[in-house]
Amino acid sequence: MSNIATMREELKSDLHLLADDTTISRAICKAARFSRDQRRYFSERTFAFTLTQGTAVYTPGNGPPADLVEIVGPLLYLLVNGSSDDKRQVYRVTSREYDARTVGGTSQSQPDIFDYWAKQLRLYPTPISSTDVLTGRYVRDLGVP
Repeated sequence: MSNIATMREELKSDLHLLADDTTISRAICKAARFSRDQRRYFSERTFAFTLTQGTAVYTPGNGPPADLVEIVGPLLYLLVNGSSDDKRQVYRVTSREYDARTVGGTSQSQPDIFDYWAKQLRLYPTPISSTDVLTGRYVRDLGVP
């Protein structure tokens, strides 16, 4: 099912619906709005973006993709100098653990932990290089048709 017209025709033939096209289209849109931010096989994607030296907090559209709803899983990967030959794990921690670890101030190095809360991806330590790439899986917002 590639688009709303295809979905509408499949529903009409599979379910032998006598409803008009407008009613079926509205039902499809209502279902899409209901599940727009839920994790489904078709709503997961992979992201990759280059870190900025001295920047520890990123918001969707400012590094991570603009349609990011949630990061999938407990790990992201740091590609040092953008090379998959030197791939390091960045572990997810709770906001409380993140805040406890960053209490002593900021340090700059290659990040080894992250937190995603209130639409902010926070990394610690603060990235020291502008050539490192962060990559991982995320749930994307499907939007409203």
